[in-house]
Amino acid sequence: HRPRTVSLVPAALRMVLDADLDRDDFSSVKSVVSGTAPLSPDDADAFFDTYGVPVLISYAATEFGGGVAGWNLADHEAFWKEKRGSVGRAHAGCQLRVVDQQTGEPLGVDTEGLLEVKAGQIDGGSAWTHTTDLARIDADGFLWILGRADRVIIRGGFKVRPDDVRAALERHPRVRGAAVVSRPDPRLGAVPVAAVE
Repeated sequence: HRPRTVSLVPAALRMVLDADLDRDDFSSVKSVVSGTAPLSPDDADAFFDTYGVPVLISYAATEFGGGVAGWNLADHEAFWKEKRGSVGRAHAGCQLRVVDQQTGEPLGVDTEGLLEVKAGQIDGGSAWTHTTDLARIDADGFLWILGRADRVIIRGGFKVRPDDVRAALERHPRVRGAAVVSRPDPRLGAVPVAAVE
């Protein structure tokens, strides 16, 4: 069908890279949109180097009714080298801000805090939605996701709560105690791993 744009979640993008497809397979594609989980800028660059197609990273969540920030082709051409690692700028109709974790007060440019979003696609963007994402927004409006305040592990786009896994393990009569942490995974982004006594 010769699509001009393709959507690949990070795990799928890495699978395409691993499959070593023919560059001609992507000759009609002008951009790849990637979201649902963190994507390494190294993977985005590897995709561009391999297939000649820029990867436009996006930021979205179910509670926002879809995407609220991301890269477009113009920004990618103008800013990628300088802003590599960002998830882009707010989409039209959406507002982003970073607030203090304890007080909820809005913070200034390039200051780390919790991300809040007014998503235009939900109730006209009338209310701020609190997230558990640690972020900063630079002077040009580019959003940088720095981690998660709730320690949730994003495994292939799905959220895994370490405490849920720990509690499940500790329900077994032969488990005295457990701890669950995140480990990087080349395909899924991260996976939970457990230490069990």
